[in-house]
Amino acid sequence: MEIKVFNGLFEIVSAEGTVSREGIHVHHAITDTDGTVYGGHLLEGFIVHTTAEIGIIKSKKIFKRIYDPKTGYKELFVQDNQS
Repeated sequence: MEIKVFNGLFEIVSAEGTVSREGIHVHHAITDTDGTVYGGHLLEGFIVHTTAEIGIIKSKKIFKRIYDPKTGYKELFVQDNQS
């Protein structure tokens, strides 16, 4: 995976993903002052200049990332909470 670093001021226009005990996996889109949109994975080191409005929804489902040999990635697996 190629990591690109963008410097300057951007606005977060979209972000969605999962937060679980196994980690955070978020995709986001940001826009510059010209309206150009960039997107990708939210990685450690993402700095918010002023504020970020974030809503987190708690679920009774269990979210896990399980390695899938077909894709080579830890894919999202959602199951009912059995407790």
